[in-house]
Amino acid sequence: MISVFSTELILSVNVWERCGIRNMKMKRFLSVLVASFTLTVALAGSKSQSKEQNALTNTEGTLSHIPCESAFFKTLEGWEVPAKWSETPGSDMSERVMHATTKSPGVSLDVKVKNKRTIAYRNAPDSVIEVSWSEPACVASIAYVPHHVPQNAFTDADLKKLLAQSARHHSSGIIYFWSPHMNYSVTGVKEMKKIAHDMHLEVTFLLDPKAALNLNKQVQREQNFPNAYMRTVESRELLDRHIMLHFPSMVLYSNGKLMSHWLPGYKQPAQARNILKGEFYAAK
Repeated sequence: MISVFSTELILSVNVWERCGIRNMKMKRFLSVLVASFTLTVALAGSKSQSKEQNALTNTEGTLSHIPCESAFFKTLEGWEVPAKWSETPGSDMSERVMHATTKSPGVSLDVKVKNKRTIAYRNAPDSVIEVSWSEPACVASIAYVPHHVPQNAFTDADLKKLLAQSARHHSSGIIYFWSPHMNYSVTGVKEMKKIAHDMHLEVTFLLDPKAALNLNKQVQREQNFPNAYMRTVESRELLDRHIMLHFPSMVLYSNGKLMSHWLPGYKQPAQARNILKGEFYAAK
């Protein structure tokens, strides 16, 4: 980069001379300006070329010193490399669990490390690919698990349609996740319907996919919920936002895009209104 800077500096001094600019200070100022621009463009090109490489380097830093590390990274090179990983609690203190989303809608990666074993999962809307390695042999064991989506579930395709509609109408809305096992989340359904109506927001209610079927029917009957409220969430894009950790929770969207915040927990109506006002105001 220094050689580019020096060459450009010399050339541009000659150019200003031919253009009739005689003042030496002005020539040097303009030369440095041109050279700085050249350096900026060169750096930008370099960053673009090494973007995927940097992502893999960052990944290696996050997941270093794991069992069968070399075999794991060879597999990861064939998958889409996430730029950022987050660590979540494992089943016990000896287990590490890492999670990352990719640029492909509904596709995410999970890595579990325990004892002398590493397991990688590629989660897609229609399937899960599981690859595991155990020391000392580090021979890959591969499993393909198709994902059977229940009828009437809310999938990534449904989410795509919802966001496309939001983009067309320049609208904003709430995706509210509830479970019959969590009383406050049931209470929040009717409250959130009224809040959304008052604030001119769209609202979609999605059910805990692991809830007991008999309890679902009981709560629907007692609360007089329409069938639209009984769709289970099967969207990988939404599940990757940790919505299963707590019911109720919300994910917001505006102008065709999901907002970054996951909002867990029941809120009293007045508090919920204030939070929503703040979130949508910040998104403008």
